Amino acid sequence: MKKESLDFWLVPVGVVVMVCYHLWLLYRIRRHPRTTIIGINSMNRKIWVRAMMQDSKNGVLAVQTLRNNIMASTLMASMAITMSSLIAVLMTNNSIGLSSSSSDSGVAFLYGNRSKGAQTIKFFALLLCFLTAFLPNVQSVRYYSHTGILINVPMKCHSPVLTPEYVAKIMNKGSYFWSLGLRAFYFSFPLFLWVFGPIPMLVCCVVMVALLYFLDASFDSNLNIEIQNVEQEEEVQPDVQRERERGRGAGGGLIRLMMEKKDLDFVLVPIGLAVMVSYHVWLLYRIKRHPKTTVLGINAINRVVWVEAMMSDAKNAILAVQTLRNNIMASTLLSTTAIMLSSLIVVLMTSNSVGISSGGEGYGGGLIHGNSSKLLLSIKFFAILVCFLTAFLLFVQSVRYSSHTGVLINVPLKNHAPTLTPEYVGRIINKGSYFWSLGMRAFYFSFPLVLWIFGPIPMFVSSIGMVFFLYFLDTSHDPVLSAEIQNVELKKELDLVLVPIGLVIMVSYHVWLFYRIKRHPKTTVLGINAINRVAWVKAMMSDPENGILAVQTLRNSIMAATLLSTMAVMLSSLIVVLMTSNSVGLSSGGNSEYGGGIVYGNSSKLLLSIKFFAILLCALTAFLLFAQSVRYSNHTGVLINVPFNNQAPTITPEYVGRIINKGSDFWSLGWRAYYFSFPLFLWIFGPIPMFLCCVVMVFLLYFLDISNHPVLTSAEVQNAANEPSA
Repeated sequence: MKKESLDFWLVPVGVVVMVCYHLWLLYRIRRHPRTTIIGINSMNRKIWVRAMMQDSKNGVLAVQTLRNNIMASTLMASMAITMSSLIAVLMTNNSIGLSSSSSDSGVAFLYGNRSKGAQTIKFFALLLCFLTAFLPNVQSVRYYSHTGILINVPMKCHSPVLTPEYVAKIMNKGSYFWSLGLRAFYFSFPLFLWVFGPIPMLVCCVVMVALLYFLDASFDSNLNIEIQNVEQEEEVQPDVQRERERGRGAGGGLIRLMMEKKDLDFVLVPIGLAVMVSYHVWLLYRIKRHPKTTVLGINAINRVVWVEAMMSDAKNAILAVQTLRNNIMASTLLSTTAIMLSSLIVVLMTSNSVGISSGGEGYGGGLIHGNSSKLLLSIKFFAILVCFLTAFLLFVQSVRYSSHTGVLINVPLKNHAPTLTPEYVGRIINKGSYFWSLGMRAFYFSFPLVLWIFGPIPMFVSSIGMVFFLYFLDTSHDPVLSAEIQNVELKKELDLVLVPIGLVIMVSYHVWLFYRIKRHPKTTVLGINAINRVAWVKAMMSDPENGILAVQTLRNSIMAATLLSTMAVMLSSLIVVLMTSNSVGLSSGGNSEYGGGIVYGNSSKLLLSIKFFAILLCALTAFLLFAQSVRYSNHTGVLINVPFNNQAPTITPEYVGRIINKGSDFWSLGWRAYYFSFPLFLWIFGPIPMFLCCVVMVFLLYFLDISNHPVLTSAEVQNAANEPSA
């Protein structure tokens, strides 16, 4: 099988493995929630909501608890959008070869399809994952903020809408969006390794499924039995007996596993070290036999050329010394780091905090899947110490040779010294560089050894990952050029057809949604939330002691709006930087195209400017709308502290409810600006991704905006009950 064909076999297999596992997990959550962590957490959140709503004194506690969830979702959303921006910059940067005119992506160490088109698909898949992660995490912030408002309405109000079950469903929606955001991050890891070939991607998928099974499945059989006994004590007795028998069988298997896991260190650790050593033996052979195919060999040749250039003119003496000083400073920094880390390892070995100097048989409390004896822990620390001390000695030798080169290089060539030739000085500076490289290799060897502390499996995986990483750093290959893509005129017409259709679909949906909110608000989530916020305002203003609780609740909304407005202005700044940067070519002249032919559509610089400008408008609009949301939320925080019994003619709960709903409306409009920016962002990669994104976005928004359980008034309920008899 050709290596170019591996992507067509291994990548779909890896994706199918991940998708099948999550379909199985979804089935378990729906059918047997008590056997999954997500299902158990959902039940626990319902219990927590009921406990918080039973006593009005728990309001501040509930809001502070939800704020932790909001902060976590905020962090993940910020990370997702940052990674999306990084991928976008990489795709438009010449450093990875996607924007060049060659057919090869330049990632020559990759065992698989190395075409520019395949590399673009990889980065595009990564970008979709991070954008997908951003959306669920921010939706999680939305639901948590709304839960913070609803949970403060006491149960004694007997509201037909604000029941603990309804609030728990809102909170669980936020948690489900959080889980979906994390799943998008999980999917990004195999796609990231796909950049380095289909084999690492498939291996990562298999490993990821094994890790996720450990995280998602509940192995606490006693907890499952207790929950079942509470609900159906008589019916589940046979099941409990089978569960206990299964638990005993699992326990026996666990004992056997505990007896065998100590042997993993004697198998995986030598294999990991052998992989690292074998790679460096192969690299040494390449440097000696084929130096021009390695970065180290090419750098050695270039340094000799640099020495000849410096020694050919006496005026270059200061330049040469200053250049060598940079090398000396770098070696000094790394040698200092090595000796500091060595001291830290010695302190840890003699400290009671790691348990080496104390008695006992093992460390880690059973968390280490391998040999956790104190003797082996001492060996691990000693191996790390040897690596750092070796690195220190090698970097010091590098400083020695670089300093000596600074003396020799100042002798001009015209002196014709028989020993001070450029070749001799070149060999001296190369010796210093080799010692530098060896010191770095000692650091590289220390990473798997550090992970060995946590078990042989992380050490082995790190060794494999390190070899792939070093192969990328050490080898050099020239890209192969290819012809440009044909049928350019046909591609350019797609933008004139698909982009307007996509925008019309998005606009038409929002016009229909606006009609539903105005005419039938109780069939939309936005309409129901507006009604619930008015009820919350009345509950807060009915008791003066709720002032701090109301302000704390509004602070969550302000934090969320502040995050999104900050993110919008950051994206605006990024777009401006990209538009004025040479990496995407907008600031250069000419009517040339961008993307090197990988964009299936109109890839002219003029249209690229229009795309960036449209995204910039969306981001700036989102910033203004979220800033207005902060304004109204702050104003609500002032008005809501006026007690209802003051009979103020202007500050009524209805008026305050309208103010907070205005802030929520601006929040929703800001979100719509974000939603419009995603299809426009994908438009950079062609009109087809933009059109598909518009269609998918409408389906997703329909799911988020329409309530599956519309709220009916008592008259509507009565009419609905009498309708069949009529």
